[in-house]
Amino acid sequence: MQPTDEKVQAYQSAKVLLAQRKEDVLRYVALDLRRCIEAVVYEKLEAYRKWISEKLARTWQPPQAFKALLEIDPGGQNDSVFAVALQDRPDGPPLTPLKAIGTDRRPSVKWLTDTWNSLGSYLHADWPYSRKSKRGDRREFYERVLSELEPFVSNHFTAAMTNIIEFECSECGETVVISSQGLKTAGHATCLHCWLRYSHREQNGEPRFFLEEPTIECDECKKDIYLPLAELKDGYEIECRHCKTRFRAVLETWGFQRFTEAATEGA
Repeated sequence: MQPTDEKVQAYQSAKVLLAQRKEDVLRYVALDLRRCIEAVVYEKLEAYRKWISEKLARTWQPPQAFKALLEIDPGGQNDSVFAVALQDRPDGPPLTPLKAIGTDRRPSVKWLTDTWNSLGSYLHADWPYSRKSKRGDRREFYERVLSELEPFVSNHFTAAMTNIIEFECSECGETVVISSQGLKTAGHATCLHCWLRYSHREQNGEPRFFLEEPTIECDECKKDIYLPLAELKDGYEIECRHCKTRFRAVLETWGFQRFTEAATEGA
């Protein structure tokens, strides 16, 4: 089933289940709403499939996948109206009035993340040990999500029109992709395979990319290992590309130190 068809099917299924007003089907509503969100994201990723491999995309949850898309096209979460007109040359002015061919509706990463996680919380048993765990009205929340999803479900137009810059990641060897407009906006490019970030400078009118992440020395082969600073967190694992030795980040450590209380004045 194609994402365009599945988003509609999942949306309608959630709507029908919610209309039954039965408490025992509400978890299935959450499942269908999450399936609908997945299909919406995959529909958008389809327009970028030349630059984001299916194998890579399948390793991400929908909010992560959409966040990765924004590394290529930072404007990818903005609605866009596409229009065409006749020209006598590619860089020339339009010879006829612009004719709109479609509006591409895009969800924001924040909305995707918040909604995805909130729906996920309703798939688990209620947590009984904290007053803070009290949830709002589930049915009211589902109705709001249905309303917010409707523009993405009813509109099937998706397009990606951008000039792309490609270069090889010096660490993992995979192709790094960034739109020319995205490079101007973000000022950097990110390898979606190893998540290393490249800054750039203009040389003779062309962008030149430089890996400027921090490094650690591999204690096995003594080669430098570049660290994806934007992705680092406690427990993050990385492999030396030269000798395959694996490392785990430990960002917080604690211990005990002998303490001598200062003598009070006049003692």
